[in-house]
Amino acid sequence: MLGSLPLLATSLRKALAKELDMRNNSYAQQKISELVTHLPGAVDVLRAYGIDATSQLPLGQAAIAAAVEVDEVLAALEVKARRLAQTDTRMEHANEIAVDIDDPLKLA
Repeated sequence: MLGSLPLLATSLRKALAKELDMRNNSYAQQKISELVTHLPGAVDVLRAYGIDATSQLPLGQAAIAAAVEVDEVLAALEVKARRLAQTDTRMEHANEIAVDIDDPLKLA
């Protein structure tokens, strides 16, 4: 169980970094094609707003072209990233429990 703490810490650091980037609106200047490469779940969010996930436009310009507010798209991306980070953390925890159950020596 202790061996997986660095993995959990890494996941939390990544989630925090994503959140800070979104707060700085750096994603609004980033090309859509780069966003979908680096931000899990971005394709689903962009499609929901009618934004082409293969676009080379910056998110801010793509949002204008799709007649949506960039802040709304950024908020949806943040929500999706948080949900995925929570799911990852839960999966890591479930795997830890499964390993502990499978190894009776760890339970003693």
